[in-house]
Amino acid sequence: INLQKINFPQSLNTIGIGVFSRCRNLNYIDTSKSNYFCFENNCLYSNNYSILYSVTGLPTSINLNEKVTTIRYGALTGVTSVKEIYLPKNLVTIETRSLGDHQYNKLVVDEENQNYSSYDNDLYSKNFETLYKCNKSGDIVIKEGVKNIVDGVFLGNNITSIKLPETLESISGYCTIPSSVNYLYLPQNINNISSTSLLLVDRLGVSEKNENFTLLNDKYLLDKSQKSLYWVSKNVEIIDDLPSTIEEIQERAFSHCTSLSKVVLNNGLKKINSTIFESCNNLKSVEIQSSVVSINSSAFALANNLTEIIIHKQRGEISG
Repeated sequence: INLQKINFPQSLNTIGIGVFSRCRNLNYIDTSKSNYFCFENNCLYSNNYSILYSVTGLPTSINLNEKVTTIRYGALTGVTSVKEIYLPKNLVTIETRSLGDHQYNKLVVDEENQNYSSYDNDLYSKNFETLYKCNKSGDIVIKEGVKNIVDGVFLGNNITSIKLPETLESISGYCTIPSSVNYLYLPQNINNISSTSLLLVDRLGVSEKNENFTLLNDKYLLDKSQKSLYWVSKNVEIIDDLPSTIEEIQERAFSHCTSLSKVVLNNGLKKINSTIFESCNNLKSVEIQSSVVSINSSAFALANNLTEIIIHKQRGEISG
């Protein structure tokens, strides 16, 4: 955070994502010797201005060069001083979480841009079917017509509730729905949900008309065939009633169930994906039935108080 200046050598030709995140005093990057990068108005670009890699320092407004076609992942992470941002007409790709983890007072897209639109200070695809950035707080109502909500949409927002539109079909990303939203109702047209997008939500509701997902006993979000488990209520203490139809547990399905102490997985389960018990800090015991054939190597990562894993199989019979 105290870094003020960097000199780029001629040999430097690659920069990873998020390298200069939260460098709030970095106001000068010397790219005079570089054939690959240039620095202008707190923005680090590729030498032809087509890629925005990072915004540094404490600028209050950003007017991107008109040649920018791509904003890299996390480019504005931690630059909470920016209150106004202007996106140019040639912009083609905005990578997820690239617009940072805070709200803007003003977000404008050039009217000639063929890929993105701004409406009521929010960022959408040109046809308004995908929401990329929400700049609202409190009780949020997503406009009808939106079909997709992506990673990083609500970063930095002080949200108390979210009403999803009936047109919504997909929610993707990691912790997309913030922990401040205690209850989320999934409308009838949703057909694609990332298990990691809901891992901070305490309670769910699902439309009875939804043909793709079902909520069992107000505790488990399953696909309609009940073969895949996506989400578990954060209030459960013991799980021993999973339906025998479940064959796969999706990534982080049990994540952040902080009251959970014991899990008996169902007979019929075949596959356990990664970090399914992440941040289950009170989990002590997991029992796995003989039907399981594959356990991801990080399945029990971050379940720091887990003391007992019972597997009803012989050694060497499970991969992973």
